[in-house]
Amino acid sequence: MTDREMGVDNKRILVIDDDKEIWRAYQDVLSPATTSVDSPLAQAFLEEVGESSCGDEKRFDLSFASQGQEGYAMVQEAVEQGNPYAVIFLDIRMPPGWDGMETAVHIRQVDPQVELVVVTAFSDRSRSEIARALGTPAKFLFFRKPFDVEELRQLALSLTEKWNVARREQVQRNALSRSEARFRAMIETTSDWVWEADREGTLIYCSPVSERIFDFTVDEKTRVVTPTDDGIEKIEHALGIDNMYIPEHYELTPYFENALKAQVLFARDHEYIVKDGEIVSLRAPTYEITDLGYGPMSPDIMVSPRVAPPMIGLGLLEAVPDEQILANADPDDETGDGISGKPNLVWSILHNNDMLGRFGWKATMPSIAEQSAAAFSGDI
Repeated sequence: MTDREMGVDNKRILVIDDDKEIWRAYQDVLSPATTSVDSPLAQAFLEEVGESSCGDEKRFDLSFASQGQEGYAMVQEAVEQGNPYAVIFLDIRMPPGWDGMETAVHIRQVDPQVELVVVTAFSDRSRSEIARALGTPAKFLFFRKPFDVEELRQLALSLTEKWNVARREQVQRNALSRSEARFRAMIETTSDWVWEADREGTLIYCSPVSERIFDFTVDEKTRVVTPTDDGIEKIEHALGIDNMYIPEHYELTPYFENALKAQVLFARDHEYIVKDGEIVSLRAPTYEITDLGYGPMSPDIMVSPRVAPPMIGLGLLEAVPDEQILANADPDDETGDGISGKPNLVWSILHNNDMLGRFGWKATMPSIAEQSAAAFSGDI
């Protein structure tokens, strides 16, 4: 599917600046059909004016607002109409209304996807202050006045293309989701058996009709195979029993369930064992070292992967208050339960003071960050 077929080629740019002479500079550089930069103020805005025509270069669809509130209303209306702006050039100083940062915060609430360029010749607001307010640093840039003509053109071109690429990807994802939903609706109602297997040949999906054809159901999420009522009757008939789930036949159940799992969920020639009546799958990882800078390694070299222990949940320990940990200290086993616990006070390089140790051997690290840094330095 081409860009045009997807209908995504947004060249809409909004300039929010309280000086209309600056508008003319933007107009001449980004869409120079009939205007030229002849104002001294507009010329001062640019380092070099250059040619007033872009030739074969892309022209942009420009809109202008003189105040933050006005620009915000234009963005809101554009979003509601399904015709949003791709890029906004936003001046940081626009008295007497909202300044650039306040305007950007309001705009981000109604259009989180727009590319914001904060333009200023002053330092009223620091970059870190604006970044904290917006919360999405990947979606805005700072631009100092004055700047080069070609630099402005290239920035507009790059950011509109970035917006269009992101939107095309979203269109493709939405189309894929709709296609999957239509496919699932079709196979859920078909009278044919539809199945899906992974690369190893393991069954990962069966259509509902399999209940009637094969007398079992497959739960994709839990990977459990369950016989239907008809399936259970066939098993009982084959075994010559009336009820396989009464106590005297309980020992048969795990054998049947494991056999069904092996037939449906496990691929042919795939290694697995049965331990204490439970199937345990054995999957051996394959490691490969590629793109070597000095040629292939000797076949005698052995590769031994180091698998780090899981870190899931360790962040919760960092959130436990010091007072709660200290309240459970029992260095002399006064409780008589055979367990003694002593808090460890350690120096934190990150915070530059003594802190309660929580991680590592004998709680020698006060935080996950320092534990990870020590592991990286000592192990890698």
